[in-house]
Amino acid sequence: MLQYLIKRSFVLPLYKCCNIKKFSTKNRLKVLFLGTDNFSVGILNALNQMKLTGGISELDVISSASSRIVKNKTILPPVLMYAEKNNLQSHCWVEAKKNRRLSSKYDVAVVASFGDFIPAPIISQFEKSINVHPSLLPRWRGAAPVIHTIFNNDRTTGVSIIEVSKHKFDVGNILYQIETKVPDGCTSDELLVLLMNKAASIMPYVMSHLDELFIKSKPQDESLATLAPKVSNLDGFINLQLLTCEVVSRIQRALPEKIGISVQNNGKRLKLGKIVEIEKDSFNVLNGYIDCLNTSDFPNGYCHYHKKKKTLFIKLKDGWIGVKNLHVECKKEISATDFYNGYMINTDGTVGETIFKSIEAT
Repeated sequence: MLQYLIKRSFVLPLYKCCNIKKFSTKNRLKVLFLGTDNFSVGILNALNQMKLTGGISELDVISSASSRIVKNKTILPPVLMYAEKNNLQSHCWVEAKKNRRLSSKYDVAVVASFGDFIPAPIISQFEKSINVHPSLLPRWRGAAPVIHTIFNNDRTTGVSIIEVSKHKFDVGNILYQIETKVPDGCTSDELLVLLMNKAASIMPYVMSHLDELFIKSKPQDESLATLAPKVSNLDGFINLQLLTCEVVSRIQRALPEKIGISVQNNGKRLKLGKIVEIEKDSFNVLNGYIDCLNTSDFPNGYCHYHKKKKTLFIKLKDGWIGVKNLHVECKKEISATDFYNGYMINTDGTVGETIFKSIEAT
C-alpha cells in the first residue's frame, strides 16, 4: 500500500509541480545520500530533480540495507532500486563502515531513514551533514516517529531538518522545520507519504541555504524530547477490558499492516482485519439493532455476527467495532462469514458463545 501511495505521488518532476526555478551553476554541491526505505526515496527523488536542474553536480547513494533473494529474484531496497533506475552511483555501506572512510569528494551528506548509526569518523569527513526526520523534533526521536504520532493522537506533526550528531540519533541542532496538520483518520502509511512530500518540497530551499541555516541553527529542547522506538507484535496485542473503540481503531491505523492488532480465541492468536465503521443507515436496519446490543450486558470481547452486513461485531469498553476479515494463527486470512461458519457454529448447528480474550504479553 505504501509503495502504491508513493508511486502515485511521483507524477511530475519536482521542479515542475512545485514551480522551482532552475539553479545556477555557481556553488553546485556534491552530495552523498544515505537512506533505505520508501520515505527516503522521496527525498532522493527531490535531490535528483535538483541535479537535473543544476543545483547538484554529483549525487551518489548508500543504503544500510542489502539486496535479498525472494523466489530466485534479487530484491533491492527501495533507495538502491531508485538509484539503479536513475543511473545514480551507489556504494557499499558495509565496506565504508568497516573502513570508516568515504570518498572526500562530497560537500554534503544528506541522511533520511538510513537505519544505522553513522560513526563520527565518517560524519567528520563532510563539511556539512543533515538529517531529514518526519516529526517536529525533539518530539518523537527514534525509528518510528510517524507511528507514534498516530498512536498518541497528535493533531500536528511535520518535518525537521537537523544537523547529524556524531554521538546519538536525532539530537542534532535544528536547521529548519515545517509543520502540518495530521489528517483525521489517516494511517501511518498515508501520513508518511504526506510528510515525504512535505520534505521533498523544502529540499531545494534547504540545500541552497545551508550556510545560513547552519549559522542560525538552534539546539533541541531536551525537556520536550519524546522517544519513538521500533514497534513489534506486542504493540498490537489490544486490551479488550481497557481500550475504547476509538483507541483500538487508532492503534490499528498506526501500526504497519504486517503487525496489525490481535486478540486471542481458544488459545490462538487472531489478527483482526481492517476495522469498518458501523453505520446506522437511513433504512434503520441497524439503528435499533445496535441500540439493543449496547444496552445488553455483553462482556468485553463478545462477538456477534451480522449476516446482512457480513460483519463481525466485537464488544469493547464503550461500544462495538466491526471487522469483515480475520487472520487465524498459522492459517490464511478468512472473511467474517467464514469465521462465523467455521468457529462460531456448533456441530449441532446452534450458534455458540464466542468471546475474544486479550493476549498476555510474555
